Amino acid sequence: MLRKYLIGLFIFLFFISSGALILVTIDDQHDLSTRAGGILADVKRVPLERLKEDVKLDTLEIGQTSITYDSTVWSKVKGEDNLIINNDKHITLRVLPGDLDNGVILKTYLDKTAKQKSTQKQVAGTSYVYDVLGSNSYVDIWKIGSPQITMLTVMPDKQYRADIETLLRTQVKGVTADRKDNSLMRLTAVARPSVVMILANYCSQITYNEKIYPLCMVGMGSGFFVNSEGYIATNGHVVKILPEDAIYYGVSNGELKKLIADLMIDYGVSPDEVNNVNNKKEFVSQITGALLRIRENGELQIEPGRYRYFIQLGKTPIRVDDGKVVLGADVVEAQFVDADYGDFDQKQGFNGSDVALLKIDGSDYPALPLGNVDELNIGEDLQVIGYPGLVNGIGDGLLDSSSISEPTVTRGVVSAIKTAKGDKRKLIQTDASITHGNSGGPAINSEGEVLGIATYGLSDESGGNYNFLRDVNDLKILMAKNIIKADPGPVYDKWRLGLESYWLSYYKYSADDFSKVVTSYTSHPTAGKYLADAKAKVGTAEDKTPVFTRSQRKLFISISFGSMTLSVIGIIVLVVMGMFGRKRNYAIVGDPGVEPGTSVLSGPRSNQLS
Repeated sequence: MLRKYLIGLFIFLFFISSGALILVTIDDQHDLSTRAGGILADVKRVPLERLKEDVKLDTLEIGQTSITYDSTVWSKVKGEDNLIINNDKHITLRVLPGDLDNGVILKTYLDKTAKQKSTQKQVAGTSYVYDVLGSNSYVDIWKIGSPQITMLTVMPDKQYRADIETLLRTQVKGVTADRKDNSLMRLTAVARPSVVMILANYCSQITYNEKIYPLCMVGMGSGFFVNSEGYIATNGHVVKILPEDAIYYGVSNGELKKLIADLMIDYGVSPDEVNNVNNKKEFVSQITGALLRIRENGELQIEPGRYRYFIQLGKTPIRVDDGKVVLGADVVEAQFVDADYGDFDQKQGFNGSDVALLKIDGSDYPALPLGNVDELNIGEDLQVIGYPGLVNGIGDGLLDSSSISEPTVTRGVVSAIKTAKGDKRKLIQTDASITHGNSGGPAINSEGEVLGIATYGLSDESGGNYNFLRDVNDLKILMAKNIIKADPGPVYDKWRLGLESYWLSYYKYSADDFSKVVTSYTSHPTAGKYLADAKAKVGTAEDKTPVFTRSQRKLFISISFGSMTLSVIGIIVLVVMGMFGRKRNYAIVGDPGVEPGTSVLSGPRSNQLS
């Protein structure tokens, strides 16, 4: 009787385990098919944080004519509504209404100290070459549009005419992918918290004719975490300012106004004319070349700079108050670790890879995984994330208007893999736009791995856009030199898993992951917003979270299989035992040693029974 009860119990356990296994397997298969299919729960779901494209369009309007330009490349001048400047290439462009006389324009906007050397007629205007303190400046006057407008451009190199032609064709560089591609948006959302804004505070002084001229400025760039312990990668030129760059920025932001005045007096300009000259942007922008030539002659010396570095982690923008950077939870100071950076020599080429490392205090930062350029294919998609815009000076309490707290994304493809002149290292050519501020930002592939660092942006006379990334292997070499291990860390992993669950509409899972991210990294720029949204949707009709977690499902499946196996084994054992029991009884009843009709019992017990 007991055997029958046990067999029934095992059969019951078998069916219960089978039912549980079926339910858990269905839940698991639904989860797997949802993940394999992308976002079956909500195919239209996109990241909450839509990063801006790197192109920021603005318009210069003169009468009925307007010119649209990319404000990450060109910037307006305060108080000069008809003037924009390309800070990268020292180009000024002034737009004037009507068909104006060239002589009047040149007399109005160029100083008499600029000596005309030659004149050449062009298709749309006239080109002039001027001598500015011993260096050539190229001045073009364009007559275009209907109604007609006159444009005055001044540049240090005639090859930069291609930039003007590109502007006039209203072609904006940098957008090379469909903005509706949600997969790229998601990829960027994963990487965005690992990208930071870097502000470098530089101070030096220039000596000319035994006079000392102080020079202080701030420069901005991008960087990204390569280690959860606070190590940040960027470009060498973001954290180190070469003397020629310091001179240019000092001229541009007015820091060297006194030096320029003294220099012009030495070249025969009367003191009464100095102030008038300093107000002419076209002229001042070209003085950089003259100062560099004077430095090469040994008449001007610039001391090595002193630096301080500041990192924006969250969404609070870096502010400058009374000449000092305001620190806080989202803005912290960093220490210089190392850099492989040197000046580019036109004959010898590169003598450094232009990569650098900074370090901030703390841990649990979301670092990006590093890839391998050897596995990179021509035509492969890339995204460059950074903070485009150039900070020329401290200003009136806030940084340059383009220095906002949100990064931008540039999309492009790998155009070629080149060999750098000089050091023979790899350069990755891409059509993704790279401007000031983007420098130091990561270029990531479709797997979210860093393959390069945004470094150089070049143009040729035909208007071609040639942008280059430094090979991530250059960064790995510098990290190995300083015994720094590439480690994305647990916060990056939790953030990535949380986003994957969020886009699958698994809001309970994502809320748990986002909560851990916010707890570990309080300055995380986007986790708080995702956490609030996920919590609000937990338990609603939109929530497609599976009944069990993946680890729970694995455990339940193992238990169910174990129970079913145990039940089958138990049933088999009990059945076999029953069969053997019956055979034994049959053997006793049919004992050939007992005569038929004779009782098998004997003795007193037998008599009593009979």
